Amino acid sequence: MLKRYHKLFILLIVVLFTFSSCNLIVKDPEVDKSTVIIEIGDNNVTKEEVQTAVDQELFMQSYYYQMQTGMQLDTNDKEIISSIRDIVINNIIKEKVVENKIKENGFDIFSEDKLAEFTENAEKSYQDNYNMIKKELFSDSDLSEDDLKAEIESKMQEFGYPTLEKLIEDNKVNFSKNALRNNIVQDIKVEDSEIKAEYDKNVEAAKLKYTNNISAYGEDVINGTTVYYAPSGYRNVKQILIKISDDHSTKINSLNNQINEKNNQITTATNSLNDIESAIEELSKDENSSNNLEDRTSEVNSLKEIIDNYNIELNNLKNELSTVENEAFSAIDAKLLEVQEKIATGVDFDQLISEYGEDPGMMNSPTKETGYPVCKGSTQYDMSFTTAAMALEKINDISPASKGIYGYYIIKYVSDVPEGSLPLETLSDKIENELLLNKQNEAYENQIEAWVNEANAKIYKNKLD
Repeated sequence: MLKRYHKLFILLIVVLFTFSSCNLIVKDPEVDKSTVIIEIGDNNVTKEEVQTAVDQELFMQSYYYQMQTGMQLDTNDKEIISSIRDIVINNIIKEKVVENKIKENGFDIFSEDKLAEFTENAEKSYQDNYNMIKKELFSDSDLSEDDLKAEIESKMQEFGYPTLEKLIEDNKVNFSKNALRNNIVQDIKVEDSEIKAEYDKNVEAAKLKYTNNISAYGEDVINGTTVYYAPSGYRNVKQILIKISDDHSTKINSLNNQINEKNNQITTATNSLNDIESAIEELSKDENSSNNLEDRTSEVNSLKEIIDNYNIELNNLKNELSTVENEAFSAIDAKLLEVQEKIATGVDFDQLISEYGEDPGMMNSPTKETGYPVCKGSTQYDMSFTTAAMALEKINDISPASKGIYGYYIIKYVSDVPEGSLPLETLSDKIENELLLNKQNEAYENQIEAWVNEANAKIYKNKLD
């Protein structure tokens, strides 16, 4: 009898241990980190490698999300984590496939000269980073040379700058990847018919774009965007800008903002007044609304007083603006007179731009050479500038000085912009390069995708949890 109870007791202990054992198991951190998440050929990618990449991707996605939206990305959201894990795993598989193909083709074997080049480039990059940290953080340091070097290198590590060894390795990897890519795309070409078709497509797109928004042409030219078609009505002008001082400019902008705000207040109050007066008109038809009518009339009188005060404040702001503007332009009148005298004696306009001009756009290409493209209704310039530019009657005419938000504008009519398509021959090289790059990128990505499919990688995503 005792033996039977003894056996039942042992059985009970075994059962209890079995049911509770899941709560007693503790994962060994080192074993857990080495758990295989991806098997691809002879390569195994561990949980630690994947999780590190996931954490980095989450950090970057959070940063860009906050930059774009001003809000924090919920990095604990299961769907977001799952999506980023998929992205990371796919990228790792691609990287492993590329590494294998580089080795198969011998693109990871380098000559002594090439290794020396990698080292030289890496040393230059490292030194540039070193010098930048030294200049920004230790320009006034009185540390000894050795201590200073240690401090700078510590800061470089803290800020995530790559070590010299990492830079050398990156050079090797980048060179190998380019060699593999070039091997894939070396036979890809662009036919003349493809260039012509792309040109025709872009011309038609430009026509439609500028028909809907003629100012877009001028914006594209100034921004350096390739233009395929020029609409009618455009001319090129250059200017000598004589700027008002920054202090005066700040005061003028502030007063203009206050004037706009005061006008908005007057508009809002006037609309309220009109609504109340309409309501009074309706109430006056009702014999039983004498009390309401009296209240509403009181509101009208109060609003009229508010509007009168607003108008007084508005006039004061306008008078102050006029005073500041007069001061601002009076301060640069002497310089204006000097420029005008030189124009009258026939001094070259471009020389005067270089000597007196304060418009950065006149110092940089393409506007430095060709001028600003302007048409009637151009919206990218100060209205005073556009009006003065379009008032000039013929090429080489120079405008009198006109006042604008930046200062005095003296404008020269340089040339007309002929309407129509730009010649294919001037754009064919650019189109060919763009098409070739697109075709090469597509071929490369397709080849990588094919290799990924052939590799048939095994993924154990559930082990990441």
